[in-house]
This record gives sequence, C-alpha cells and structure tokens, in this order.
Amino acid sequence: MKQSGLFRKPLLSRAVVLAFAVSCCGWSYASNVNSTPFERIDYYVAKNQKKQGYPHDSVNNLHSAIFFIPLKPDANGNITADTASGSTFAMEVAGMRDALTPGTKLVLGLGSLTPLVGRPAAQHAFIRNIQKLCDSYGFTGLDLDWEDFNNGNGANHAPGYSEVVKAISYSFHPEGFTISISFATWEAAYIPLAKAVANDVDFLNLQCYFSANNAMNMDTYQRVLADYVKAGFAARRIYVGLPTYAMVDTKKTNTSDKWRSWDQLLAARADVVNRNQWTDPSNGATYYFSGLKLLSAKINYAKSHGFAGIFTWELTYDTQYRNPLSANRLIDETALLTTSPSISR
Repeated sequence: MKQSGLFRKPLLSRAVVLAFAVSCCGWSYASNVNSTPFERIDYYVAKNQKKQGYPHDSVNNLHSAIFFIPLKPDANGNITADTASGSTFAMEVAGMRDALTPGTKLVLGLGSLTPLVGRPAAQHAFIRNIQKLCDSYGFTGLDLDWEDFNNGNGANHAPGYSEVVKAISYSFHPEGFTISISFATWEAAYIPLAKAVANDVDFLNLQCYFSANNAMNMDTYQRVLADYVKAGFAARRIYVGLPTYAMVDTKKTNTSDKWRSWDQLLAARADVVNRNQWTDPSNGATYYFSGLKLLSAKINYAKSHGFAGIFTWELTYDTQYRNPLSANRLIDETALLTTSPSISR
C-alpha cells in the first residue's frame, strides 16, 4: 500500500542502478505523487545545534526532518561532513534523534555536487557512500540542496545538473527513497534546472526567503510560486520555504554582519508582528524578514492553493517555542489548524 506524505519506507531489497546504466537504457522516472495533507517539514542544521540549542517543541509537529550537515563530495566521490568542532557525524545524528519525535522521517541533506559532473565513476562511488550512510543511520530520503548557480544562466548548467540528479534518482528510487531538490527563487538560474529534472525527482523545496523586494511581498511570492508550477512542478509537489531569520540587502549594505536570528530580533525588541524590517541602531544596517502577519498570509496562500506544505530555514534560529512570538509556533498553528490563530503583541 502506498504511503502518503513526503518520504516512503525503504524497500528491503536493493536495486542500485548506476549512472552509466541509466544513460544506456534511457529510462525516465516519472514521479507518482498523489495529493497529500498540508505538512510541516524542516531543515535541521547540525552545526547550529550547539550554538542555538537543540530545537524544542516545534519538532513534535514535523512530518520529516532534513539533516543538513551538509555532505559534499570530492572529484572521486568521497564525502566529508562539515561537523562542528569536536563533533562527529554520528554525534550530530544522535543529537537530532534525541530532539525529534519518534516516527519523524529522517532525510539526509546533500550540498554542492558539482565535483561529480562529467565523472560517472565518481558518481558511482558517491552513491555507494551515501547508501552506506543511509543504511547505518536510518535515513529514508535525500534532499539535494545544490546551489552553485545563483549568478549564472541555469540553461548552461542544466545538462550537468540533470546528469548527476538522474544518477542519484535512479539509484535510490527503486529502494523506496523519495528525492527532493532545493532551490532559491532566482528564476533565470534555477527554472531551467527545475525543468531538466521535473520528471526525475519527487518534490521541490522552494526557498521563498527573500527577493528584490527584500522580505518578498505577497505579489512576488505568488508570482514565484506560479513560475515554478509552470516549470513542471505541480503545486502538490512543492514545499514552500519561509525564513526564520533576517538579512541585509547585500547590494545596498556593505557589512559582514549580514544576519539576525529570530531569537536575536526578539532580544532587540524588533516588531516581528507588523513589520518586515528592522534597523539595528548599533551599526545602522537594515535587516529584512517576514513578520508574523506576513508569514501567516504566505502559509494560508500555500494551503489554499494546494501546495504540499511548509519548511523554514531553519529550526534552530527561532526563540523558545512557548514564546507567543515564536515563528515556528505561529507556522505550526497556521499550517496545521483549519482556522488562523490570532496574532497580537
């Protein structure tokens, strides 16, 4: 029986299909994703766990957690984990498991895969290394957060991107894994890539964090979502990403102090309910974010238009969940309830 939701239980038998076999057979995987409930997934950034503290009650509502370390291959397909000082991959996974509700799906987040382009042997080695990790730690899905194309024309990179994604997809889909890709919203860079692999992956995690309008207003938000639907991903195959942090406009503000977590915004007494920006009096920089009312509007739009669900970047940036101004708490209440919560300060 097919399981609903983002990640399915892996099959007991292995059927590894390598990149060169795919190219010979010319087989195309067509995603078979049915309508699912509106779900909460999220990124769990390992290096931030000890800095911000492990996530709190919000993890109780997660359908799946994407463990983002991230893993990056070299030109031979060997992988290294960018762990915190004094930590190991096993320790980071254990910390995540301790924080999550039993039954939450565990997804392995991968970073840049550029070294694998044009190297079938490296792709083969990389896939085998990832399979070993998944077997050892119980990951049931893969998320490809490959974002090397922000300043380029995506059409130029689509063949190489597609080559690697197809190799991973065709190796893990027969095992019962679901494959997602994660993109920023720069259409020129990423829509050609989305089109190239739309039939080879299951879901797109679309990072609707910021835009030329800084906090990404509703008009821009709706247009971006529509553009990616036109690119080949039905709304039910798109998880919508929202920020739980603030960022400066890097084109207008020259500072190395570019970010503020949600917890830091609250500590500075920024108006995170009605406003979508805050100016730090200590450095004069303006930080842009989606305030609680804007977050609520974005979630309600995604729910009412049939999108798969919501994620944030990322869990550890929030304040304590019991705080009425917790971004994750507002997101959960808006995403999971049939009526919108009241927002007040």
